[in-house]
Amino acid sequence: MRLLHVSAAAALVLGACGQVRSSGVHELAPRSERYIRLYDHSVPECPFREVGNVSGRSYREIQAAAFRLHANAVILEPAPATQSARSGTAVQYTRADCQR
Repeated sequence: MRLLHVSAAAALVLGACGQVRSSGVHELAPRSERYIRLYDHSVPECPFREVGNVSGRSYREIQAAAFRLHANAVILEPAPATQSARSGTAVQYTRADCQR
């Protein structure tokens, strides 16, 4: 009988865990590539964390690479006049209200 109570309690605890909403990367991720902001000569005012480096020959390529990292923005590095590709640091906001 005691084993039955322990099993029932374990089932309740595990069932409750499945209903807890996780707060993580995907809640802060942009809806599509076009929502990823590009910062040239500035940085976001909102708090952020770096998620990786991205590069591309166009802004769309950079946004696509950042989207794969679930980034919200890219801080572009200064572009040399002789180079056709751009690169930057993909960042993710740490507050959901910064996505507006």
